[in-house]
This record gives sequence, C-alpha cells and structure tokens, in this order.
Amino acid sequence: MKLLNIFILLFCFLLFSCQHNTNNETPKVSKPKFQNKGHELVYNLSQKVGNYQKLLDKKDVVYTYTYTTPDGKTDMTTEKYIFAGELSYGAYKKHDRTFPELEGLIEQGFDGKNFWLRADGKYIEDEQKMKRVVFSRGTNYYWFTMFQK
Repeated sequence: MKLLNIFILLFCFLLFSCQHNTNNETPKVSKPKFQNKGHELVYNLSQKVGNYQKLLDKKDVVYTYTYTTPDGKTDMTTEKYIFAGELSYGAYKKHDRTFPELEGLIEQGFDGKNFWLRADGKYIEDEQKMKRVVFSRGTNYYWFTMFQK
C-alpha cells in the first residue's frame, strides 16, 4: 500500500510539473546578429530559397545544362548529383568546348572515391583531361546551388 501511495504521488508530481503549450503557435526564431552585410545577405537569401536540408530532401538532382560560348561552341550535358555521398555524373551529348577532339558520348563521374572519364564507352586516363574532370565534377554541386544574381 505504501508503495502504491508513493507511485501515485510521483505520478501526480510528474503530471502537474509538465507544461503543455496549447496556443498552437510555432516558436519564432529571432534573426541572428549579423557580422557584416555579406552575412546578412546570405542569411536573407537562404530564408528565401531554402537551405541544405531542402536539397537533401530532394535525394537526387538531374538537370540538362547547355553552355554556349560567345564564339558559338556549345556543350549540352545531362547532369546528375546524388547528395548521399556527393556523387556526380555528366553525360555530354554535345561537347564543342569540352573535349572537342573526342568522339561520341562523353561521360564524366565521381563515385565518392574516384574520378573517371569515358568517351564512346572507353575509359580515358589522360592526366590533362582528368584534371578537367576533377574540376567539373568537384564544382557540379555549386553550379546548381549558387544564388542567382
């Protein structure tokens, strides 16, 4: 009996000590104190367009990218980016400025550990070409996540 009374007393204490928010309002987060104008600009932009979690929620991103230089050279590529592991892939259907000397479909990738280049289904290991692949795949994320002017 004594144990039951202690249990009831503890239960009542816990029940009444818990506060419950019944106004159904989400708590408001105040703006941080900005270190400079750039800090404020980035904060305001991320409030408008989203943050890294919104990108993660998309899982994989696929888009077609067409780039034409002033002299008329065009690259057209289907880009894929997988956030888990930061994997990157590009399939160049047209490559007037990126490896114009190569024939057929050009594929570049980063598998989480290694960068690779394939032209018309054959792997290429040329050091100069691989430097360009490392740059392209390493910056793929930034091309579609950067804020627009």
